[in-house]
Amino acid sequence: MAKQAKAGDDLAASGNRAELIRQFVDELRPLETEREEIAAKIREKRQEFKTATGIPLADLDAARRYADMEDEDARDQKMQNLRDCFNALSSGGQLDWVASIG
Repeated sequence: MAKQAKAGDDLAASGNRAELIRQFVDELRPLETEREEIAAKIREKRQEFKTATGIPLADLDAARRYADMEDEDARDQKMQNLRDCFNALSSGGQLDWVASIG
């Protein structure tokens, strides 16, 4: 029974595989550096926000995820789930977003 050829076999046989690997890595390096620089800027901005507002970043992230939901039914269901979980886990109080805003 003949061995099935793998996708890279032709490249390895032609000697191009090593060159393709080097080229790929060379192309990735500047992109990875750029990603690291952007990540550092994001961390800095997030820390500035937290320092200025006192709002924990986890709270901000949760609010952003909720606000970014486009499906109103899904958003309502998410809010009901949060309300149910909070009410079940808290002692003496209920989560009422409307009352807390006013």
